[in-house]
Amino acid sequence: MSKIAKGKTMLGLTVPDPLRAEIDRRAGSLNLSRSAYAALIMLDWQKKGYPPVTEADRLVQLAAKR
Repeated sequence: MSKIAKGKTMLGLTVPDPLRAEIDRRAGSLNLSRSAYAALIMLDWQKKGYPPVTEADRLVQLAAKR
């Protein structure tokens, strides 16, 4: 088993099959693994400043700023 680079953590997640299929399609077109492509999605979320992903998330983040 390969080692995880310092400063990184491996995540496991479950997604609906249609989402997995889209990740696989896009990852394949870029010659990436599904994990590498999912990481790109999360890095894009980081680059955008971690915007809320649900209304509940938005409300919790808003309350945390007060």
